[in-house]
Amino acid sequence: MNVNQLGTILSCTCYAKTIKSGSATAGFLIAMDQRAKYENGNFDWFKNRYERFCYVDRIVIDIRFAGKGLGPLFYEDLFAFAQVNDLNNIVCEYNIEPLNEPSMKFHQRMGFAEVGQRTLESKTVSMQARTISQS
Repeated sequence: MNVNQLGTILSCTCYAKTIKSGSATAGFLIAMDQRAKYENGNFDWFKNRYERFCYVDRIVIDIRFAGKGLGPLFYEDLFAFAQVNDLNNIVCEYNIEPLNEPSMKFHQRMGFAEVGQRTLESKTVSMQARTISQS
């Protein structure tokens, strides 16, 4: 991904968070809601099935900070954001062919469940959703 592509993605976001450790970026999460003008097949798949949602486009944790609880920290903050903004579902996908086992286990721990699958050119992805209860 180049800077222009990242800029395009960031222009669509409803949620973007970065965690720093000193001067290093430990990780970030970028998400968009159903109103985003985002050209992405996985995003479109969810848009055709959910009225209100928050799509996790990417979550990246620097390997030096892996296993330090940043993933759950990002997601818990995103869940709170979704609840305040009446976004009923957090949705995402991860590879199942080839299998991304760490992502699968992480999303299971965070309460996600498979709601479908998509086969793309070089992979198959598990479409995941977690319902957010509204207060």
